[in-house]
Amino acid sequence: MHVITAVIDSERSWRVLVADEEGTIWVLAVRSARTCRVDYKFPRGLTRAPLDLASIRGFVLALERSGGRGEGPGERGGDERGTASLLALNMSHVGKQEADLMRHPSPVVWKTTHRGVRSWAVFRHRQDSLPEGDLAALLSEDGLEVEIFELLMHLRIEVAGESVLLDPYIMVPCIVAAVLIGVWWHYLKYGRAMVKPSGDAAAPRTS
Repeated sequence: MHVITAVIDSERSWRVLVADEEGTIWVLAVRSARTCRVDYKFPRGLTRAPLDLASIRGFVLALERSGGRGEGPGERGGDERGTASLLALNMSHVGKQEADLMRHPSPVVWKTTHRGVRSWAVFRHRQDSLPEGDLAALLSEDGLEVEIFELLMHLRIEVAGESVLLDPYIMVPCIVAAVLIGVWWHYLKYGRAMVKPSGDAAAPRTS
């Protein structure tokens, strides 16, 4: 694989998004200087080269150019002819099996087409700030027009239900019941043998 462009995931610093010479996007896990693992590969043909990438929370933005090699977000250069396509890919597909993606098989969230783009930039808002949407800006090939988009893509984060073992209203009675059962069983097994009947006690000796 010959890497054309690469960006760091905005949510996980150990994850790198790269595009090869065919425009295929790969998701790599780089947890140390000597280890690199392919976490996911987006379908071949989904995007085409030349390609630029940008990462926002939950999505990866890809800018396809009709020819020539473009530069990354915020840098000048790239193709001065033809059209460009901007699309968003859902990062929730990473790490999932095909069976998990039957309801949403395509990672493409949306795609727009524009005239030739000389440069582009992406601004990420803080998660706790307003407005919530991130911004993307495209500079036309003649340098006279700038298109600014607000990316209103909301994440649906599914939080796993709290384990029953962490519910004190369930666990405390269970623990108390287990302790009482253990004490009762111990008494039935050993307690009766340790307690002698009163009739067996030796009568006091008198002189």
